[in-house]
Amino acid sequence: MSGTAAIPPGYKLTEVGVIPEDWECRKLEEYFSLISYGFTNPMPTVEHGIYMVTAADINQGRIQLETARKTTEAAYRTLLTAKSKPKKNDILLTKDGSLGRLALVRDETICINQSVAVIRPNEKVDPDFLILLCHFAFRHIDYPVAVSL
Repeated sequence: MSGTAAIPPGYKLTEVGVIPEDWECRKLEEYFSLISYGFTNPMPTVEHGIYMVTAADINQGRIQLETARKTTEAAYRTLLTAKSKPKKNDILLTKDGSLGRLALVRDETICINQSVAVIRPNEKVDPDFLILLCHFAFRHIDYPVAVSL
């Protein structure tokens, strides 16, 4: 191995560098069942109803329901497609305004608008681990970045 250090026993060389032999090197897309973004259509606003989460409502690693507007249950059921209705353990990622803020959907019934991307982990990865990984990765990005979904 001219010009490189020897690989220690129990490790292997991959396209991302030297990793333990029992680790795998895979594309992130293999761990997602959905990557999309929320609604673009106008939604009615009401005082009590289903939370409509925008990028402004995702701060400090959580969904700030206290700042989110609300829409009617009828509008939620009839005007939105499944991509605008995150499920438990989906990761929300702001893609407009302050880029890269993240939150994990817990038990909330919410909908998201186009300023928020939804990433749905599949059964191959723990959502809590994935969001921690993303928090770490996004802290090391040199902004500005372009996000295209």
